[in-house]
Amino acid sequence: MLIIAFLALSCNQQGPTKNRTQYDSLVSIINEKDESITDFVTSFNDVERNLDSITFKQQIISLYSNKAIEFTASQKIRINSEIKSINTLMNKNRIKLEDITYKFNASSAKNSALRTTIKTITNQLAQKQKDLVSLNRELTSLNAQVEELETSVDFAIE
Repeated sequence: MLIIAFLALSCNQQGPTKNRTQYDSLVSIINEKDESITDFVTSFNDVERNLDSITFKQQIISLYSNKAIEFTASQKIRINSEIKSINTLMNKNRIKLEDITYKFNASSAKNSALRTTIKTITNQLAQKQKDLVSLNRELTSLNAQVEELETSVDFAIE
């Protein structure tokens, strides 16, 4: 009878400890997932803000390029500044997206909504890159027109 009482008493003592360990484990897993989700959302928001900034900077450059036949020194400085800023933001976006993709692929949870969001942002970055290539062509074309104009004026003077 004493042995049964002793076994019953020892089972009760291990039960709460085992339950507490499982509880702590589950809380730890939940906290990790919460941190991962927060990290993903923060990164997505950063990329979105950067894309908005890039779009704004593109509009500034387009505004200058549509108005001017020949850029003033201050316009050239502003355009170059915007281009450098766009390049910096695009690089930040690429790095963040690579980090997000790596973390997602390394995680044990495969969330289809998260996968779709990553694909959407990847597509947005690819489209933004195409827009920037187009803008670069426009600026290059504008510089070529200015050079041609200057050359033809020089030629007419000679």
